[in-house]
Amino acid sequence: MLSNVAPPLLIFNFSKMFGADLSWASFLSETIKIGVPVPVPLSKSFGLVDKGDKNTFSIRTENFGDKILQRGMDHEVTATYTCRKDSSFAQIVLPLVQKCFEFMNSPDFEYDVSYINGETLVFNGKISDYQSFPNAENNNLLDITFTITTNPASLGFDTSKNEATDVKMMSDAGKVIL
Repeated sequence: MLSNVAPPLLIFNFSKMFGADLSWASFLSETIKIGVPVPVPLSKSFGLVDKGDKNTFSIRTENFGDKILQRGMDHEVTATYTCRKDSSFAQIVLPLVQKCFEFMNSPDFEYDVSYINGETLVFNGKISDYQSFPNAENNNLLDITFTITTNPASLGFDTSKNEATDVKMMSDAGKVIL
């Protein structure tokens, strides 16, 4: 189990998009993305208590005669931690989440978040929810909950397209896509 090997890790990646004239190289994208990863270890030395993770996978299944087509719709991880209000974790993560919020509507900047905690892994996701509030039992503590979501559509896969041609391609290949 990874949790015995390394502490949980949250990685923010902030990127700037640059347009470039790369018409001479058709195999390259015309947009260049340069990013800076910011790793945040979620260790007890930051005064953190891991309250647990919740993994949710949404899958769409459709039957086409004797063929079954499944598509991954999204993967959502919700993590909950408790920390002291004056901890370095609270002082680091909130500004990083605020920077992600600024980048959400920017055409020139992007962000993604990766989270590793034992058997819970999510790479290149987006923050879909973040909450920070005083602990009900101890006012000096904060309960922090964040949700990171990935979905195939954000990676360029068309999850709405689900036509008979997909089934024909699967039957031509002789196997069902899972």
